[in-house]
Amino acid sequence: MIQEKVSVPDGIAIADVKVIGTGDRILAKSAEYENGTLTVELLNPVPSEWLTLLDGVKVANARGAGFEAYDADGNHLGNFKCQNADGAVQFFYVESDATVVGCSLKKGWNKIFVDENTKKPSTTIPSDVKWVFIE
Repeated sequence: MIQEKVSVPDGIAIADVKVIGTGDRILAKSAEYENGTLTVELLNPVPSEWLTLLDGVKVANARGAGFEAYDADGNHLGNFKCQNADGAVQFFYVESDATVVGCSLKKGWNKIFVDENTKKPSTTIPSDVKWVFIE
């Protein structure tokens, strides 16, 4: 479960949050933004037919920009992203323990930090990453 305080600019009324992954699949069992808090429960398990191969392993990726916010009319308002000045966190689901993109991942959902400069992924998440809203 992801539950994080996130500031949204005044005047933006978020009615719906969707977690979009590989193949434009909805990867959240539930997702909402209420009273300044983003709450997301990712699907677990992810249906096998939704998984794609990466490094020979079946995975689902809730890409960094995939935490999308919508108004009551279904208009896209922006994205929630977990980041710092150097990079962003991506969420990977793997069907079994495996090494993917050079990282050892456990069955289920994993967080990977990708440095924007080096493009190097790591399971070590810097302490200064925070959730932000990007219009």
